[in-house]
Amino acid sequence: MYTHLMQMCGYAPDEVEKERPRLDRVFQTLGLGPKDIETAEKRLPIQFDMELQGVRKLLHTWWTEFVDLILAREEGKKIVYVTAPAWPGEPQEILNVAAEAAGVKDKVLVTMADFLMSTVMGIVFDKNNDVVKEGEDAGLSASAMHCVINQCMLGSLTKGYVPHPDLEIASGFLCDQIAQAEEWFGEMWGYETVIADSPFDIGWDEWPDISPRKVEYLTSRYRRALDRAAEVLGVRITDDIIKEARKRYIQAYVDGFAPIRDLMPLDPLPVSIRNLAPFYFMSPLSRKDMYVDAAQTLVKEAKQRRKDGLSALPAGAPRVIFPLCPNVDTSLVRIVEEAGLHIPTMIMMNATKRELQIKRKATDPLERIIEGFLTSPWASGNIIPMKEWVVDMARRFDADGVLWFYMAVCRANAATNPIALRKALMEETGLPVLMIEGDYHCTRMYPAEEMRTRIETFAEVVKNRNAARLAQA
Repeated sequence: MYTHLMQMCGYAPDEVEKERPRLDRVFQTLGLGPKDIETAEKRLPIQFDMELQGVRKLLHTWWTEFVDLILAREEGKKIVYVTAPAWPGEPQEILNVAAEAAGVKDKVLVTMADFLMSTVMGIVFDKNNDVVKEGEDAGLSASAMHCVINQCMLGSLTKGYVPHPDLEIASGFLCDQIAQAEEWFGEMWGYETVIADSPFDIGWDEWPDISPRKVEYLTSRYRRALDRAAEVLGVRITDDIIKEARKRYIQAYVDGFAPIRDLMPLDPLPVSIRNLAPFYFMSPLSRKDMYVDAAQTLVKEAKQRRKDGLSALPAGAPRVIFPLCPNVDTSLVRIVEEAGLHIPTMIMMNATKRELQIKRKATDPLERIIEGFLTSPWASGNIIPMKEWVVDMARRFDADGVLWFYMAVCRANAATNPIALRKALMEETGLPVLMIEGDYHCTRMYPAEEMRTRIETFAEVVKNRNAARLAQA
């Protein structure tokens, strides 16, 4: 019943047959039936341009790790989960490289179960809201403004969608709520949780000169977590392992994501951001070879579209800074583009001038990774670096407006007070700023069509500004 759907998602016909016993178990475990498959087959062409092979390869990458996740326990694997948000990707990369060095790579699974469940169940089946509701009913009530990723994880565990891990590494330095919730989950289902925590607050003028004590402390907490995970998996983590993992992670960025990032500012835009943004959300996952292949395929297709004179937006479309596109639904991005606006970058895709000038102090390989992450604006939890990032990107990409998606239920995002941020951005740039509230991981909080009027009105202001500016040039 799902053969066509899986072929839409990049599976070859013979691969569907080969994987059918495993796919049967996944669909059975998740309770996905004919109506869900029909929904997915109708939904995917709305979410993405499914004629693009690079998009289908990306969906194939998601599905491959998704299937591995659902079946990991019954296939006898040791399981380590790393919560979102962790720092981007390296915990998995370090543990996977260590497993490869120990010759047990096929016997372990290290992944972000919460993020993977949220993305696939949301963007393919439009069922992440149902999983989140299960998490609310199980104890993380909506009235308490709990993180949707936590609710998704609790719902997945409660329904038996994902196996219980042998160990979970929970990060507490971006959000104390995640660490507390994940520790509670571990106590309920009897698995161990190791928390990597560090003080989140920084002074107004501290960034990007992060305190060495903060870097050293978070490094020690992650070293403890990684060492415990190594014991559980039966592997060793050395400085050489960490260096190799970092090398592979950077190489995947250079070969895969950087070319995707460089497509986004092109004028005219050859491929919709709806197809490009999902590569941002893939970076923490393990299938780097498949990820790079998908990215490179899409880049080739985009270049061919430029040669053929095809584009997703007309040349000269006004640009707006939109920090992050939702990972469970692309409707909001489609509305922005249908309003004639071009999104040239997202948060952490491009570094600010001051970030590029930072002189790293750390020499220890793990400490260097931590230092690099803590100096990113997103990890600061501070309105000053977030404002600086937006201002820097607006000037770099010659933007005519800022569209800020504010997540009230996200501790890290909520630190950038929307009223203060809007005031600061308008004073410093003179650009029109639209604040919209919702959640990247739950469409119940932002019915996209209800935002259409606000976005279209904002787009008219942006277009008028752009036209006036061009007339004066």
